[in-house]
Amino acid sequence: MEKSNKVRILVADDEERTSFVIKLSLQIKGYEVECVTDGLSALETITNATAAQRFFHLFICDIQMPRLNGEQLISKLRELDIELPIMAITGYGDKDLVVRLMRIGCQDFLDKPFDGETIIHKVESILARSRKSSEKYEQIKRLSYTGHHARSIAHDLNNILGGVLGYAELALESNKHDTHRSASTKYLQKMCSSVFLASEVCTSLLSHNHSGTTVQPLLKRTSGTAVIEHAVSSMEGIVPETIELQVNTQDVWFHTDQFELQRAILNLVINAVQAMPTGGTLALSLTMAPLPRPDSREIKNCARISVSDTGPGIDENIRHKLFENGLTTKFKGNGIGLSTVKDIALAHNGWVEVSNNIPRGAIFTLCIPLLTE
Repeated sequence: MEKSNKVRILVADDEERTSFVIKLSLQIKGYEVECVTDGLSALETITNATAAQRFFHLFICDIQMPRLNGEQLISKLRELDIELPIMAITGYGDKDLVVRLMRIGCQDFLDKPFDGETIIHKVESILARSRKSSEKYEQIKRLSYTGHHARSIAHDLNNILGGVLGYAELALESNKHDTHRSASTKYLQKMCSSVFLASEVCTSLLSHNHSGTTVQPLLKRTSGTAVIEHAVSSMEGIVPETIELQVNTQDVWFHTDQFELQRAILNLVINAVQAMPTGGTLALSLTMAPLPRPDSREIKNCARISVSDTGPGIDENIRHKLFENGLTTKFKGNGIGLSTVKDIALAHNGWVEVSNNIPRGAIFTLCIPLLTE
C-alpha cells in the first residue's frame, strides 16, 4: 500500500457521523483524508487540487447533498475531463441510480448502512484497480514510444546500410577479374549478403502497421526448398568457417510469408552459431510430418523446420522461459530473437518446439500447419 503522504482521498457527505466513520477508518489505515459537506465545495476542492497538481487518488461522495447532488457532481467532473476514481454512497437497492452512475463513470458503490471494515475493503479494491489501470496506460505509452523510436532508428539505419552496400558492391566490381576468388572477394560477398539481409529487416519494420495492431503475415503457397535455399544464401555472412553447415530438405509446399519465415530461421541460426563459439555442426532440415498441437493435441500435418547445434544444450531450469521477451543467457544478448521466432510461428498458426540434442546440443523446430487449397 502507498504511503499516507501520497494516497489522498476526498470524502463529500453532509452527514457528520458518516463522514467521521469513513475518515476515521481510512486514517487508521494510513490514508490522507479530507472531508467536505456539499457538492459545490467538493467540486471546488477537486478542481483546485488538479490545478495545483496535488491530485486525489479517490473521491467518495454521497448522492444526496446540498448545493450539488452526487449525480450532478460526477457529471460535472466528466464535463471538465477530470479523471478520478469515484465511489458513490447510495441507499440500499437503488438499482436505477446505480445504472445511471455507472454510465457516467462511477467505479464502485457503498450501500448504506456500512461499517469500517466494508469501507476499507471497498477502498483498497478500487485503489488496486486504479493502480493497475494506470500501470497499463503507462505501459501502452511506453510501447507506443518504443515502436515510434524503433521505426525512426530503422529508417536511419536503412539509409546507412544502403551506403555500406553500395561501397561493398563497388569493391566487388573492382575485384571482378579475381578469377581465383581470393579471401577478400569471398569476404566482400559475405558482407553484401549480410548487409542486404539487414536492410530487408529494416524495411520490414518500417512497413509494419503504426496503429499497434498485429500485422498479419502475407500467406502464399511457397516451396519449402526455396525458403531454405534463400535462408542458406543469407546465412553465408553469418555462419563462420569453424562451423560445418548441413542442409537436408524434402519437397514440401505450404502457405507462408516467405520473408517472415526466413527471419525466424535466421534468428534460430544466429542463436545456434552463438552457442558454438569455438565451432561445431549446424544442421538445418525441412520435413513434413503429422504432429499434435501443444494446446489441443489435435493432429495436424505440418512442415517441420529444424535448426540444431552441437553447443552446450538447454538448461532445463529455463527451457519453459526461453521464448519470453527479454530473457537471454548471453552476455550481450537482449532476449528478442527467440521471442520473435515464437511470434512468427503463432502468426502462421504454428508453434515452436525445443529439445536437447543427443549426445549434445539443442534442437529448435518451427511447426507450420499445412493449409489446404
